[in-house]
Amino acid sequence: MRRFSNAFLIVVTATALLVLPGCGDDPKGYEFKSLKKPATGDVVKIAYDIAAGDGIRMKMTMRGTMEATGDASMSTPMNSDMEMSLRCTEVRKNGDKVFEMAVDKMDVSAAGQTFGKEMLGELRGTMVIDANGKMKDMDISGGETGVGEELNKVFKSPGFQSFVPMPPEGMRIGEALDLAKIMPAEAMGQLMNASLPGSSIKPELNGELVLMGTRQVDGEEVAEFAINLVMNMAGSMSQAGQTIDMDMGVKVSGTQYTSLKSGFPLGTSEMKMDMRGEVEGNGEQVEMTMSMTMTIECTKL
Repeated sequence: MRRFSNAFLIVVTATALLVLPGCGDDPKGYEFKSLKKPATGDVVKIAYDIAAGDGIRMKMTMRGTMEATGDASMSTPMNSDMEMSLRCTEVRKNGDKVFEMAVDKMDVSAAGQTFGKEMLGELRGTMVIDANGKMKDMDISGGETGVGEELNKVFKSPGFQSFVPMPPEGMRIGEALDLAKIMPAEAMGQLMNASLPGSSIKPELNGELVLMGTRQVDGEEVAEFAINLVMNMAGSMSQAGQTIDMDMGVKVSGTQYTSLKSGFPLGTSEMKMDMRGEVEGNGEQVEMTMSMTMTIECTKL
């Protein structure tokens, strides 16, 4: 029973980190409803005007609860506190910007286990974006338990973006960035399977960032985006000599503020993530639900 529960927790944790939708016939999945509206107003553009020395500090707080019923019943809090900084160290002649990233604090607790920076080791990284804010390269180093290598799998996957990849021609209020085009289903599947070796999980992703308007934050004009994401997935994975079948849906909603000058996130963004699923293996079956809130506070260095 215990091994079954641990394997399930691995799947849940990986899913939560990747959701870093569309609903078919899967009863555990969520229905995707677009928030797009007829375009109005003037065109809004992000300049990605960043000089060496510019940067932000991010404080991320996650609070949630995961519950299981069936052959393995439990109720456990899932909490995370993380602080990191991102600073531009070089602007190249072709317009590329090079950034240095450092994780200053990390405290994660789930299922009665706690992981802190002292256990995970020093995490540092470099990132390169082009003149239009699209990520060209990312590399994470450090982490005494192989965390850096695992994060690199996420950051180096096709379609992953750290900055909002607004098209160069800009957007109008009501228009949306299609996340399924930024992160194709094939790339998402490769990422899931790389994070969970031995799995054949098939994610179905529908998501969007909808431009809701502009406002002032920290003395800069920012774009306000509504986050609207659903990811449904089904498949199997091998863990501890067992084959576990899973059927899961994840829904994320919230708001993000992005500087029209730099492309940095600014202000306080809030998101909510809900998950429901079922796993079955070794003659056991478990129903799972998880509800989590995330607050990301971003300030200029």
